[in-house]
Amino acid sequence: MPMSKPSSNTSKDCTIRAYGIRQNGISQCSSIKVTHQNIDNGISFPRVDLWFKKDVRAFTASCVVVQRNARSHEFVVYFTRNPRKYRPSRAILREMPQTYWHGEFLVFRRSVRSGKLANVRARDGRFIWPAVKGFIREQLTPVSQ
Repeated sequence: MPMSKPSSNTSKDCTIRAYGIRQNGISQCSSIKVTHQNIDNGISFPRVDLWFKKDVRAFTASCVVVQRNARSHEFVVYFTRNPRKYRPSRAILREMPQTYWHGEFLVFRRSVRSGKLANVRARDGRFIWPAVKGFIREQLTPVSQ
């Protein structure tokens, strides 16, 4: 009986570090369970449902921060926004006075080589808040007709 080849459509479960911004004002790195799928060029599925406890509907966006020397850092932002479930985020108000965001954020770094989610490194910290601030400004800016 011939042996079958292993499927190229394999997955790998792991835990990676992401930066979490809670509604109550706590902002820190958290370990998040992630499944990496080898589909096409690869894709990552974080278990954000385990982190966003109040809301099962999380949305996602990509953010790029460009340094003065033209190096770019790409982040994937998972977020919730629901005024009925969340008070204004104290963490966002601390960083962006007069900005009322009713929700939470989970920020991952995207690997330059593979495009998959990767660990947030200590040196990425200075780029996370600019990415989140840029994202919020974009979300809260009215679209002109």
